[in-house]
Amino acid sequence: GDTSHNVIGTAPMLIAPTANNLVTTDATSANFGIQALSPCVDKGDTVGASPLPYDYIGGNRIMGSKIDIGAYEVVKSNPEGITEAQRNT
Repeated sequence: GDTSHNVIGTAPMLIAPTANNLVTTDATSANFGIQALSPCVDKGDTVGASPLPYDYIGGNRIMGSKIDIGAYEVVKSNPEGITEAQRNT
């Protein structure tokens, strides 16, 4: 990994990714959100970036000290007691 550039040398712990990245792979049933224990949670640096205030599904984009590296911001808990990762499965 390269921590000076926020490149982590471990698996991102995606929820349900595709088995490969071939051009013929059907990703319509895949889930590329990151799990709550992913090393990508709160690791993104927003310096020089202009992230939208909402993630891919409309949740608040920054929930921790830094932005999550992924399309969805992981929500540790909410009034319903579920995580965003659980909502996306």
